[in-house]
Order: sequence, then structure tokens, then C-alpha cells
Amino acid sequence: MYCVSSINGEGYFSEDMVHFLNCAQSARYIEWGAKLWDLQVNSEHKLIFVFSKEDHARFKERWGNKNDNKVEN
Repeated sequence: MYCVSSINGEGYFSEDMVHFLNCAQSARYIEWGAKLWDLQVNSEHKLIFVFSKEDHARFKERWGNKNDNKVEN
């Protein structure tokens, strides 16, 4: 499905994206250089972060490393 980003107006195909509810993981992906394609709100009023599958492939192993995914206040 073709979508238009609510944050930057760019178009993307939803099947080329991953959708995360995990704010800590999304923050790390952005910190590591992933492009946030869209930000949505679901019916439970939770944020959904939209990233490309390419960025997810680049960072999923790094996120899986317990030393990298700890977020400190």
C-alpha cells in the first residue's frame, strides 16, 4: 500500500517498511542513523515508528546485542 509520511510528506510503500511500538529501540535506530519514515498513532494511542526494512536489516543485530540496547536515563 502506498502511503505518504505525516512527518516529511515523502511517499513509501508500507510493505517495504517495519513498524515498531518499542520507543527505546526506535530511539536507538534513529541515533544509529536510521531514517524515520513516518510516525503514526494506533487505536490504543501508542506511537508507531516506521523504518525501512533496509535500515532494520542494518541494525537488528546491533539492537540484539544486550550491551547496545540498554537505555540509561
